[in-house]
Amino acid sequence: LMKVRNLRRKSLEKVLEAVQLYKTGELKNGKSGKGMYVEFHSVCMHDMMVFYAAAGKYEEARDLRILGYNKNMGGKSNVYKMVELYVKTGDFDEAMDLYNEYVENWPKDIERYMLLYTIKYAKDAPYTELIDILEKYLAEDLDEKIMYELCELYEKTGQIDKCIKECDELFMWFGEGVFVDAALEMKKAHATLTPRQQDA
Repeated sequence: LMKVRNLRRKSLEKVLEAVQLYKTGELKNGKSGKGMYVEFHSVCMHDMMVFYAAAGKYEEARDLRILGYNKNMGGKSNVYKMVELYVKTGDFDEAMDLYNEYVENWPKDIERYMLLYTIKYAKDAPYTELIDILEKYLAEDLDEKIMYELCELYEKTGQIDKCIKECDELFMWFGEGVFVDAALEMKKAHATLTPRQQDA
């Protein structure tokens, strides 16, 4: 196990060195000015991206993902994460450009809705726009977290009948869990729970 950890540590150090060389313009065609070959490991790069993001270093995480993207590493998941990081750094134009690229390359991927939602939410888009996005997502798939978020938006916009209906739908499909409990509490503020809901 220690050997594995040491190998991973050394690989991460290589990636960090490669990033520094890349930033200073010394890395060209995989070689530094000293002629030392620097190998890019996609798994280790992913680790560094995660570490940077977890530490709140969003610009560094974004730059590393861009580096990976330019090296044709990561594909759909990398583009998705790049959009999220552009949002966190407030680069909404770049985020939208990448979102459009995402939709162009994966037009039927349901996560395109949540990617757009992430951008619109961060830009304080009107609730009506956010509701429209979540409704489109839920027309294709069910997700308890997204259903609860839609319940909240209906409540915030005064669409209480839709809020109650969505709370009932959430209970019907999932029956129990954190979001179900929260949805029933929300419904309780506007209507009487059914006997089955009261027993949940």
